[in-house]
Amino acid sequence: MDKEKSNFFKFKRKKIKYKKEDPIQDLIDLYAEEEKELNGALPTVLDVKDENRINKLKDEHYLKELINEKRQHRRKRILALSLTGFLILAGTALAGFFYFSSGHRPVAEDVSLTIEAPDKIQINEEFSYTINYRNQSSADFLTSRVSVQYPKGFILIKSEPEVNNHKWELGALSSGQTGKILLTGKIIDTLLSEQKLVANITFEPDNFRSEFNQETAYYVTLVAPQIDFINVFPANLTPGQKITLRTKLQNKSAIDFNNIKLQYYYPNKFTFLNSTPKAYEDNNEWLIAELKEQEESKTIDIEGSFPTDLSFDNDAEREQLFTLQLLLPGKDAQYVVVGEKKYSVKIIDQALNTYLIVNGSTENKTMNLGDELTISAIAKNNGTITYQNLKMKILITGSTAEIINWNKIKDEHFGKIQKLNETKEITWESKQLSDLKAFLPGKDLTINITLPLKSVSDLANIDLTSLNQSSIAISSQIILDAQSPAVASSSVILQLNSNVNIGTKALYYYTDGTPVGTGPWPPRAGQTTKLKVFWDLSNDIHELNNLSATTVLPQNINWINEKNVSTGEMIFNDTSRALTWKINRLPDGVKEAHANFSLAFTPQTSEIGTLLKLTGNTTLTARDVSTDELITRTKSILTTALELDTNASGDGTVKP
Repeated sequence: MDKEKSNFFKFKRKKIKYKKEDPIQDLIDLYAEEEKELNGALPTVLDVKDENRINKLKDEHYLKELINEKRQHRRKRILALSLTGFLILAGTALAGFFYFSSGHRPVAEDVSLTIEAPDKIQINEEFSYTINYRNQSSADFLTSRVSVQYPKGFILIKSEPEVNNHKWELGALSSGQTGKILLTGKIIDTLLSEQKLVANITFEPDNFRSEFNQETAYYVTLVAPQIDFINVFPANLTPGQKITLRTKLQNKSAIDFNNIKLQYYYPNKFTFLNSTPKAYEDNNEWLIAELKEQEESKTIDIEGSFPTDLSFDNDAEREQLFTLQLLLPGKDAQYVVVGEKKYSVKIIDQALNTYLIVNGSTENKTMNLGDELTISAIAKNNGTITYQNLKMKILITGSTAEIINWNKIKDEHFGKIQKLNETKEITWESKQLSDLKAFLPGKDLTINITLPLKSVSDLANIDLTSLNQSSIAISSQIILDAQSPAVASSSVILQLNSNVNIGTKALYYYTDGTPVGTGPWPPRAGQTTKLKVFWDLSNDIHELNNLSATTVLPQNINWINEKNVSTGEMIFNDTSRALTWKINRLPDGVKEAHANFSLAFTPQTSEIGTLLKLTGNTTLTARDVSTDELITRTKSILTTALELDTNASGDGTVKP
């Protein structure tokens, strides 16, 4: 057979596996079947009479012992294996317990998530939230992200880094790695709305393949915008009389406002006639495109009247209520009511009418020591007859302290001043004002006077705390004759604000000549100079709350975090460069508070021969607890001129 064919008949060898024989196991299985048939019972020796049968049973008994021994051995092995498995599982669980309870399981302490922001924010004031995060665990994070839920009225202006649908994908974070997210915006909402920012961080550790998260929240309290209504409303009017309601806004804050909406709500029977400027919508809305800080808006004059046949069932119905609302464009351009005033005008039957305007308004207000009170007494004849030989009076009723400087009153008509108990009267007759001799129908008469209030130096001989309850009530009267009752206006009440102020100065030397600055003086180009700035706050009369002194540092002036305050806290914002001194409360018995801080600068050659600006304007705001007035004081910028440093040589300009 050739080679080719011989290969054809070759067989492949294949190893055949046989089940390993176990005779004892076979006997066990056989015995188990027999035992099952006999219900596990063996015949006893007493039942046996054949010797061969006895020997056979002995052999079977021996086999039974072998089988039971084998069974017991197998049971022990199964028990041992089960126990071993249990111990392995228990050991694993116990090891996991100790591992995770030792800080290896992701818990809240593994990540830090905090929010920094002011406690109180004025509506429309730009501010920032700083969200700080840190991987505090010993493990790296494979992935991480931060998401936020904005406050209801929050309007985002910018974020660093940029936000994507309220989220930031941070990616991997190594152990100990930190970061921050800066959200800059403003809040425009009602004062009663809750302003809560919620931040959530989600992370996946590399030693525990599952996502975990932690959440934190921050609450901001809204403060009403520092915008005052300045209104002129007649206290009284007669049915059919055409009246003019005069309104303007005064922005007392350091914030610009845009697209302000002013909205009037009139009494039911009031008829709108005309307005200057024209209404924006429905004869009761006006749009003010821009209101810059510390400025006033243009005046809005509204003309209207009540019907001549107006009748009343009781005197309370004569009070007609006007409501004026201030609205700002909030989130999604929806307007939000942020301020409201209500004014009452009384409908009278008397043809003669008088009312007062004090410092441009007919409403109650506050005053400060050193102010001037500009008072206008207006008289009107709305009837059809002429009144003869009238008298006009302005009555000023004050507290026991004489805070008006009567020696400096300005009155071009020279009214007669006399005192009756706690009231001083200024009276004008026909010999001083010819219109009073014959007050014709439809005639108006206005008398203007100026009353200056005494300054702190004028009151040096009295304890200012005695002025704690000082207020002045001012009213006007028309006297027809000795028999008729006077036609009187409503009173305008003025309450005295606390006498709070702040002094600012930059020094290189104390008053005794001790240097508090370092480096060259006058400053030199290319060399670093350090100065100290002092803020000195004084207060008399009332307790103050929520005090805040703020300035902004120029970019070339360095904050070096050397600060000292007698009370409160001082905070510097690296982003806005705003420096703020905050005091929660200053009791009326505490007359002073002090703060100082150091600034450093290195002039450039381009600044040789110039003065350097050290700070911007310093603005102090405080809430008077007694009058509930927000008091604002502003000090000018500080420069290297060091006007109050008597020991510093030179004019403060940069030298080569």
